Formats: sequence, structure tokens, C-alpha cells
Amino acid sequence: MTFRPATMEDVFFLADRLRRADRDEVLALGFRSPLLALESSFASSDAAFTGLIDGVPAMMFGVGAPLFAESGTVWALGTDVLTAHPREMLVYGRRKIRELLELFPFLENWCDARYTAAHRWLKRIGFTLSDPLPHGPHGEEFVKISIRKGV
Repeated sequence: MTFRPATMEDVFFLADRLRRADRDEVLALGFRSPLLALESSFASSDAAFTGLIDGVPAMMFGVGAPLFAESGTVWALGTDVLTAHPREMLVYGRRKIRELLELFPFLENWCDARYTAAHRWLKRIGFTLSDPLPHGPHGEEFVKISIRKGV
């Protein structure tokens, strides 16, 4: 697995290839399509990266925040290719989160309450998850995810 700064070409490449659970999550958040979710996440990021497996984009992730904010909104969207690489996802996930915590000492966002595979991975790389709460324009259940530098 390798990483590089994300590009708009990655947005277009990944939009039609997102995992079903990632597509369901962005729709529950009110995005009309995975393309709009990726475009919005990419555009609002202070730092965004593409993870490649065998040279092919498999995911995008990043972090952004309003000016002078101390916390960052972290996000990640990926393809089914990631499922075949659980060890890499764990090792690189921990490493990349540590790097993002250098930009913002506190990271947070919401994860679809139905996305239990993501919950397991998030916990393993150090995130704390809340109990499910209504969130988004449709009031569907999400869990708040957060991680603090040095904890």
C-alpha cells in the first residue's frame, strides 16, 4: 500500500467504486451521490490523500476544519479492494491517523451506526465511538468517532 496527495482524478475514479457500506453512509448523510460526497470531502480538506494498492486507487481520506479550529473532521471512503488487505489497513491506518493528529490534536466525525466493520477497524486504530445517535438530514443513527493526540 502506498499513499500520495489526492487528486480530482481520484475522486472520479473512486466515485463509482466505493464499498456498498460507504455508499450507504454518504447517502444517509444527505449527499445525492458518492461523487458529490468525495468532491465535498476533498474540497473541504486541509490535507487529503489517496491510498493505492498495487498502484490502483483503493481509498481517499483526509482532514479539514474551519479556520483556527483545534479539532479536525477526519474522513475516509474506500473500495472493496481494502477488504482483502486487513493487515495493511490496520498498520497504515494507525500510522496515518498519527500523522493527521500532528495537524489537529483532536479528530472527530460521524460513522453510520450500521457500518459495524468500520466500527471494529476504527476501535483498533484508536478511535472512541459513542452510542448511536440520530444524525444527518434523515435522522438516521450514527456513532460519533473521536481520537485525541497522546491518548
